Amino acid sequence: MSKVPSEMIEKSIQELLGERFVHNLSSLIYNSISTLWHIDDECEEHLSSISAKVISALFCLECLSHIDTLLKKKLKIKDLTDRELTNTKK
Repeated sequence: MSKVPSEMIEKSIQELLGERFVHNLSSLIYNSISTLWHIDDECEEHLSSISAKVISALFCLECLSHIDTLLKKKLKIKDLTDRELTNTKK
């Protein structure tokens, strides 16, 4: 497989950052558990740590998904479902 040009990588990163992924996800998490978040300092510390891990993991998944989409386009692969992946012929 050929080397991916740096412009393509930069464009991909800008697309992800342009969606303000982390900010939107942070708001969603905080709005869902804001009462628990403020019970006491210990709860705030634990929930902050958990939230940071969730955001990091989902951001990595989003990046991998974006790379997957680029590869599918480049290699002209149609979307596969989980059921198709269990088929030993594919």
